[in-house]
Amino acid sequence: MSEYQLDFIRRYRSLFHSYRNFPLPVIICNCQWKVHFSNELANRYYEGATTTQGLANLLGEFDREKLLKQATETGNCTLKEVLPLSGINLSITPILEGEEPAGLILMLIRMDNYIDSKVYYQSTRIAGVLADGIRETVGEVLSTLDGVYQKAELMRTAWMQESFNQVTLRGYHILRLAANLTEYARYQSGLLDLKLVDMNLNAYLKSTRETAQTLAQSMGIGLEFYLPEEELYAGIDPERFEAAFFNLLHNALYYTRKGNKVTVSLCPSPDGARVLLQVADKGLGIPKGVLPDITRPYFVYQHTPSVSGSGLGLAIAHLMAQAHDGDLAIRSQEGKGTTVTLSLPVGRGFEVLLLEQGTAPPAVSDRFAPIYVGLMAAGLSPYREEPLPNKKM
Repeated sequence: MSEYQLDFIRRYRSLFHSYRNFPLPVIICNCQWKVHFSNELANRYYEGATTTQGLANLLGEFDREKLLKQATETGNCTLKEVLPLSGINLSITPILEGEEPAGLILMLIRMDNYIDSKVYYQSTRIAGVLADGIRETVGEVLSTLDGVYQKAELMRTAWMQESFNQVTLRGYHILRLAANLTEYARYQSGLLDLKLVDMNLNAYLKSTRETAQTLAQSMGIGLEFYLPEEELYAGIDPERFEAAFFNLLHNALYYTRKGNKVTVSLCPSPDGARVLLQVADKGLGIPKGVLPDITRPYFVYQHTPSVSGSGLGLAIAHLMAQAHDGDLAIRSQEGKGTTVTLSLPVGRGFEVLLLEQGTAPPAVSDRFAPIYVGLMAAGLSPYREEPLPNKKM
């Protein structure tokens, strides 16, 4: 592989991750029409077109230089029925650096199921704005409830206190939904801008440990951290990592019964090239037949018919791992629990994020900080007092 090809892959890696779960078959190539990426839908339904030679065969007699020029000048061009008699069109959008094309985004679109990429991007932006609005509004409601709750304590009305507690938890549920919707929209917008630093995960987990343990204890669950003495740095975007980690921890708390425990452990991989963050619970577990779909966006497995979720928590953690050249591995056994391992590359010479061990960041004491939004809603779990379901897949 030439240095030019490697440079193309490095430069547009985040773009590849953004289109991985795009709802249309997508192929990304350089200006010489050499294929560097094809998403799952393209590989599944148009495997013959996802190689450089296959793309050349698909384009057939079309003048590719003319197509490149037309796409660059107009911002997008479409080939009608690129597969004869199939109703399949090929949309060609240039990747521009300044005014010069650096590559091409190709989308295979059925004429009876057309989704314009610009419309799709706008929809993710709308979702993000909506989520931010929900967050702000619910934050004000929770602040008001705090004051009312203090008065309820003075009145010693236990039923009122419990009611306000439930309202507060549901408020956090809405906040978490808004946060996850915003986070997922970032990955799907095609404009994910990772701000990579070398982050000391050991120090970060120590700084959040006390708050996380207090929240878990309020649910009747023990939360234990097993952290090494040495500092372990990972080359990551801190905000993206935080969103993924609290989703993993939320799931572990949500599906664990009262009196049980959840563990968080951190260690280097055997070859020293990766940092392994593991979240393990002894909760309900995931049936074997469900595991292949568990990280798919919006996929929800209901242990009971009355309980549902957004299906974005594990999807976000999976996308975060992919965007950082990492991996998310899930081992689970129904009725015995789940272990999720997030594997991330070690520090790669980025700017070091300074964080003193044992010192909590200011945001941790904020009740609307990510740690509270990410974990508090787990208090609504219907499985806290119930026995584990006994059913076969």
